[in-house]
Amino acid sequence: MNNKRNSANLVQDDHSQYAVPLPFAPGYSAAVSCRLSHFYRDDVGNIHCQVHNARGIVGARISRPDSHNVGLEEWGIYEVTVVITIGQKDPQAEILKLKKIPEYAHPNLAPLIPYLLCDMPKKLEELCHLIQLVQCRHLQTVLSSVFGERSVYEPLMRQVGGARTYCYPGGLLSKIVAVGREAVRMGFATQAEADLVLASALLYDLGRIVDSMPLDEGLRQTIGFAPHPHSLSLVVPHIGGIHPANAWLRDSLRTGYCNSFPSMSSSLKWDAALSAIERRVAL
Repeated sequence: MNNKRNSANLVQDDHSQYAVPLPFAPGYSAAVSCRLSHFYRDDVGNIHCQVHNARGIVGARISRPDSHNVGLEEWGIYEVTVVITIGQKDPQAEILKLKKIPEYAHPNLAPLIPYLLCDMPKKLEELCHLIQLVQCRHLQTVLSSVFGERSVYEPLMRQVGGARTYCYPGGLLSKIVAVGREAVRMGFATQAEADLVLASALLYDLGRIVDSMPLDEGLRQTIGFAPHPHSLSLVVPHIGGIHPANAWLRDSLRTGYCNSFPSMSSSLKWDAALSAIERRVAL
């Protein structure tokens, strides 16, 4: 047990630089198998550690009145119940229940479920950053409003992202971020086109929070690209005004293309930007 704080080993994410609200419900709780490491006591006697699983690392405080140094094994495997406290720099989570389990009882940590626990702070930060890259104020407002809606962000934290890939709890968030990254890497003739493709990419599969495995999944892949059938209905309440960007976004989420822009033309649907993103990331 190392009683001295080693700041280099702690995860400290400051999300305050982003104007949009994080799509995260304070108090979210998850039971997870993990490894614990880097134990130390703070100045008031609380025990802190790092929580590791298949997707990453998060800093945590052990909130148990009976917590003590004895029996806490570095890199030992534990079953823990964790409540996320994102919004604070450190810790990012509170461990409410903790049980040491034998190494032989968990020989392979790769398929740990849920994956979302440790990966979530990083993915949320990436999502906020991607939203900020949209220069069109109208589209950025829509994105901020959608992902700040409790009825959206809470199921988003738990939903799978597909049948063959991102098929774990929290996978939808990971998929949305991956799709957004691909949209940013593509080149477009105008900023308006780039903004529409990025906004559409972040929203096109959001309907999975309503129906995780749509019946037309195979059809969506066969025709090159098609938005989830429930995505538009989730986004429409957040689209206001008569600005052209709002109409373009409706078209994109309804049909998978927008004829106002070459990269999203219906006549080039298989080669269009959103279809290319789908092939690179989601399949």
